[in-house]
Amino acid sequence: MTEFTARAFQAKAGHDALTGRQATLTGFARPAGPNRWQLIRLRMTCCAADAVPMRIVIKKVPAPRAGTWVQVTGTWSPAWAHINGIALPSRSRSISGASPNPPPPT
Repeated sequence: MTEFTARAFQAKAGHDALTGRQATLTGFARPAGPNRWQLIRLRMTCCAADAVPMRIVIKKVPAPRAGTWVQVTGTWSPAWAHINGIALPSRSRSISGASPNPPPPT
């Protein structure tokens, strides 16, 4: 998820290496408004105290129950969503599926 979001921001700046590429991402679901939800994964450098959420917005795909771990597969299309004034990568086309996934080992 970290590499995907970094490449999405690079694409926004004109260095696009994602358009047309298929990606599979795993994270937990969180509601994000009508007809959209977020896929979130926490990135940790040292410990849980420095965890940073890596988020993408999923549109036009039924939202799983909040907190459910899911795997999303689709092809990147350069789109952005704004939630609380924050621009986030958004996947609104070519999602081939969002399926339940067990949480990663702790």
